[in-house]
Amino acid sequence: MEENQKRPINWLVVLGGVTLLLTLLTCILLFQMHALRQELSTLRGDVSGLGAGLQSAIGNGIGEIRANLEEKNSIFSYTACETGAFDPADKTISLSVEATPKMLSDDTRMEFVVLCDGQSQATLSASRESGAEGLVFYASSQIPLCENVTVMGVIDDGGSKQVQTVSELYGLRSQLLLYIDNGYYAGYTKFDPTDKKLHLDGTFEIYVSSQSDKNKVKEAQLVAQIGGSDAKSYPLDITDDILMGGSLRLPVKEDFDAKVGDEIRILLRVEDTFGFRYEKVLDNYTLGENGEISYQTEAVNAETQVS
Repeated sequence: MEENQKRPINWLVVLGGVTLLLTLLTCILLFQMHALRQELSTLRGDVSGLGAGLQSAIGNGIGEIRANLEEKNSIFSYTACETGAFDPADKTISLSVEATPKMLSDDTRMEFVVLCDGQSQATLSASRESGAEGLVFYASSQIPLCENVTVMGVIDDGGSKQVQTVSELYGLRSQLLLYIDNGYYAGYTKFDPTDKKLHLDGTFEIYVSSQSDKNKVKEAQLVAQIGGSDAKSYPLDITDDILMGGSLRLPVKEDFDAKVGDEIRILLRVEDTFGFRYEKVLDNYTLGENGEISYQTEAVNAETQVS
């Protein structure tokens, strides 16, 4: 009988099979890891959403509790306050206020104290009137246009006085006046101390906006000021499109007479429909003896001057 011969092992086939198996296992592990990451991401989103919802619910609950406490602690059962038309002639705005005390008798009297930007402005005697809310104490007056108004109600029942805030109004001046943002200059600026010339060749980009459709730009100009004196002015046409969020680009190419030590200011001057005048510093620098230009940021970052 012939002896069985053993077939040699093909190690390349074995190695290929092991490699294929390892690759398959790796793919399975990667797929499982990807699925796990997706589950974790979904869980994280659910937790985040739950946290945001819980925080919102807590915030709403606190706000409701605060409102209920304020209503409970209020000495008034009804209050109302509103502003009306602006009078350009004397720069005032109409204010009307009414309130009904919770405790009311024939001897009850009321007055309203008006604070403009934290300063006492007027004390208004209130009259008894019948309105949609029943008996109310009412007063109205013209007050100077200011940013924030606080109205305090003072109840006098003949024996004692009680004082509490009736209303707080914010942003009255900002809603009516124009807003001038910092302008931008892109171009060439060079000072030659030898021939005493300041060379400008670039474009100014100007931003003016209005929150009130009743207030427009009546007149505007860009002014180059050298050494405290106006050297040249450029009339500007600021349209409604610009006031609604656009910008105005003004090309400037000039050679100004200037000397070492001069302060240069580029100003935007505007007059609006209501007669308010605005002045905003768009650029500010001084001229050095070697031709250097030293920029000053304090005036540029300052608020627009309104008169």
